[in-house]
Amino acid sequence: MPTAHLRCVCPEQIAESGPLAPADSWILRYQVKGKSDIYWYYKLQCKEAVFPEQGDPKKFSKYKHLGKPGSAAYNEAVICLARRAKIDALERMINTIKQGWLDLYEEKEKNENRKYSRNKTAN
Repeated sequence: MPTAHLRCVCPEQIAESGPLAPADSWILRYQVKGKSDIYWYYKLQCKEAVFPEQGDPKKFSKYKHLGKPGSAAYNEAVICLARRAKIDALERMINTIKQGWLDLYEEKEKNENRKYSRNKTAN
C-alpha cells in the first residue's frame, strides 16, 4: 500500500505566502442596476472598519469593492480568504490537539495520585 506523504505547514508559513483577508471577513454579492441591465458585483466585507477608503485613506470602511467575478481584485480577495480559512482551520486543529494533551496529562496525574494514595494506605 503506498504511503501518503504529508507536508507540514504552519500558520506562519501560510501568512508568509501572501496577504491575508481580515479575520471575520467574507465576500458579499450585490446587484447594481445599469441603464439597460442588472449587474452582479462583489465586495469583501468585514465586521470592523479595516479597509482604507478610496477618497480618504485616513478613514476606514467595512467594505472593499472587488468588482466583477474574475477581476484582479476579486481573484486576490478569494485567494486571501482561502489563506485565512487555512490558518483558521490549522489554529482550531492545534487548539484541539493541545486540549487533548492537557486532558491526557490531567488523567495521568489523577491515575498516578490514585496509585500513590493506594500504596500509602496499603503500607
